[in-house]
Amino acid sequence: MTAVLFLLLAPAPAPVTLHGQAGQLLTLTVRLPALSTGVLLNRGAPNSVTLKTPWGQTKKQPAGQPFPKDDKEFSDYFQQLQPITLKLKVPAGTPSGPHNAQLALHLFTCDKKERLCKQKDLTYPVTIHVGKMQRNATLNVPAALFRQTFKLDGSLRPSSLPSA
Repeated sequence: MTAVLFLLLAPAPAPVTLHGQAGQLLTLTVRLPALSTGVLLNRGAPNSVTLKTPWGQTKKQPAGQPFPKDDKEFSDYFQQLQPITLKLKVPAGTPSGPHNAQLALHLFTCDKKERLCKQKDLTYPVTIHVGKMQRNATLNVPAALFRQTFKLDGSLRPSSLPSA
């Protein structure tokens, strides 16, 4: 008997583009999933969001409001997350045109409904277009990227990628 697997496949990350002139400061805002999506972020874990560019990198840790300490079940998690703002200065003299960069998220999350936790590493391609236009960007990370994938027998798959 052949079992049919129903898999939740996470969407491919959308590219992020920033526009600015050489010598200008650019801002990338990253919004992680809200608590209402059922994704929790562990406050004590070494979470990080890093923008890696040809000119260096900028790294921040997520911050926000924790659950109350008397909520023993969730006190180690954020109740509400603040947007993460990464600032980057394009060096003076940078040639016009596109420059490749990468946004790396290293997060320790839990699915509130399934009560399963895991480390999740996500990367997004970033293009920094140096020219006359100035445009910052916001990336809303979809909660689906943090969902666990299960086999029909209920066991957890080792990653978000489907396997036979």
